[in-house]
Amino acid sequence: MTDEHKPSALVDYARQKHEETVQKLRNAMRSIEADIENNNGIYPYSSGRLSQAEICRRAGIDRKTLQKPKHRQTRDEVSAWLREVKSKIKQGSKVVRKVVTDRVDKMKDAYNEIAQRYAEAELEYADMQAENKKLKARNKALEKENRELKKELSEHKVVDLSKHKK
Repeated sequence: MTDEHKPSALVDYARQKHEETVQKLRNAMRSIEADIENNNGIYPYSSGRLSQAEICRRAGIDRKTLQKPKHRQTRDEVSAWLREVKSKIKQGSKVVRKVVTDRVDKMKDAYNEIAQRYAEAELEYADMQAENKKLKARNKALEKENRELKKELSEHKVVDLSKHKK
């Protein structure tokens, strides 16, 4: 049956399914690009291997879908995109190992810096605690002295000189 003899609802449904598939693939490709960008040029899934089957897996469609005649243009688009992305990503176990080792080294350096700052903050905190203790003791002594002076003053008769003006 040619498209002319098929009911228009069937043709519309087929066109809609085709567009949905294409959109899923394009979304998957954008998602893969973001993953590669976020991982410094390494594809973090599927052991770093990127293929049409992996794109289909990420799109949630069967990998055989791209082999159908209706998807020839889509397959060509995916293949072109795949060639372009593969030329930009880091592949090969030595290259990936080097990149991962560099990341681990950076994280170790960051960890060591944080640990050093934490140790410094702990020492500063201990110094502040000791200073606080000294100040509280000094405050207590001054409050005691203040009470004693007030008591001493209250025992003497105080004369208001402003009332005895001539």
